[in-house]
Parts: sequence; C-alpha cells; structure tokens
Amino acid sequence: MKVVWMSKARRSFVKTLKYVQEHFGVGVALALYDEVDANNDYLAKNPYMGKIEPLLEERAIEYHCMIVKKLNKIIYRIDNNCVYIVDFWNLRMNPEKLRNRIKD
Repeated sequence: MKVVWMSKARRSFVKTLKYVQEHFGVGVALALYDEVDANNDYLAKNPYMGKIEPLLEERAIEYHCMIVKKLNKIIYRIDNNCVYIVDFWNLRMNPEKLRNRIKD
C-alpha cells in the first residue's frame, strides 16, 4: 500500500521535529524522524497493525493509531489501497482537541 501524509499531519510532524531539535538536540530529532520513517514502511506493508483510535471510534470513518517515541501518535485511515496519515498528535495535548482536529 501507498502511505500519503495529509498536509495537517505533515505540518504537525515538522513542527514537532523543530521543537525536539531546539529543546533536545539534532540527535533526538533524527531518532524521531527515523522512527516515523520506519513506521511508514510498516504501515505500507501491514496497515491494520495499529489499533483503532479510541478518541475517534464513534466516527463513520475508521481511524487507527500508532504510538511513536511514547509521546506522539500517528493517526491514520485506510482507503482504496492507501494509508492516509491524517495527524501527528502529541499525547500531552488535550484529547478533546484531537476530536476537533480530525474532520470526516
């Protein structure tokens, strides 16, 4: 399957990488980037490996999630042989904001 990052997810990921680099250094930011890149490969091969996102399970579209480096979550949906990454979510944020950020 093909993995496609939606613009909101890409912006959130870049913002997170910049924050990590500024506060924790280039090495930590590169480790985060590498893990996300590896997760892209995993999702392309096995898109159902992530569990259903509990904050969005009442939605008409089924959203899945994967934890990245304990503090972030990749939120994605599967459609027409494609994995769409819809958000890169920091787990320290208010969970209600996630429901508002993801629109079906």
